[in-house]
Parts: sequence; C-alpha cells; structure tokens
Amino acid sequence: MPSGYGLVVVRESSADTRESLTRLARTTGPGGMHAVVVDGEQCRDQAALFDALARGLAFPSYFGRNWDAVQECLADLLALTDGGLGSAFGDRAGIDARTLVLAFVHSGRLLDTGEDLVAMLVESFGHAVESNRERTSAGLRVIFQLDETEPAETEQSLRRLAG
Repeated sequence: MPSGYGLVVVRESSADTRESLTRLARTTGPGGMHAVVVDGEQCRDQAALFDALARGLAFPSYFGRNWDAVQECLADLLALTDGGLGSAFGDRAGIDARTLVLAFVHSGRLLDTGEDLVAMLVESFGHAVESNRERTSAGLRVIFQLDETEPAETEQSLRRLAG
C-alpha cells in the first residue's frame, strides 16, 4: 500500500459513520480533511459506481466513466496545487484540505455485482496515490462501512480485496 493511503473496513451503522466523519471534519478544521460519502446502495453496477464517484468527488465534465478515467481524475483530485484539493482540474477553485476521506456506506452492496468491481476500485486508489509520489498530494483514506447485520463473509471479502 503506498504511503499517504489507508483503507479500513468498519462495522457500524451508516449513520454512525456519517456522524464520525462530521465530527472529524469539525475537529480538523480548514486545511484538514474533506469527507465524501458514497452510498453502495446506489452503486448496483459499474456505471452507477462511476456516476456516484463523479458526483461525490466532483470529477470534471470530461470524466470518461471508465477505470482509466477514475484513476486519472482521482490522481488529479489528490494533486495539491496552490488552489488546493481538486484545483488541478483547472475548472474550479480547490478545497482547502490535506486529506480526502472517501467513505463507502453500505459497502457490501458493491460486492453484489462481483468482486471484480471492488478489486478495480481498490486498484484505482493505489494507482492514484502512486502516480502522485513525485508531487505534493493529499492523503487518501478509504472507509468501507458494513452494518452489523452483514454476513461475516462480506467483511472477509472486503478485507481480502483491500489487501
């Protein structure tokens, strides 16, 4: 796992995960972290996942809705320039944050279409961080949230895919 990148699987309610992110954002203040929540319930297939990532991460209009484009846009989002997180897109002011926290609530639903989707997603995170190793970039923290009622096999699959 590249430095500047971390991925965890948590078992708690999605409401608790959202609440924790809100509290954390408040305590870190400006220049700290920026949290984005993607709901796995809305990501029933690859196209829906791409749409959710584009919306949540405010990818630019030229986002191509494929894995190469996910990696490229995520790498550009993490590149910190004078304008902050996301300013490398060139079409907006950046966000004043040094860390992006990307939380997938109901993440077990991502496995409903097969493990390949999650494997490619995790690979994209590592690629985006690695491609920024030569430049100043934000850290990336990924949370896969599972409800307590999810089967143990779902958690085991996510942990295995997370590396």
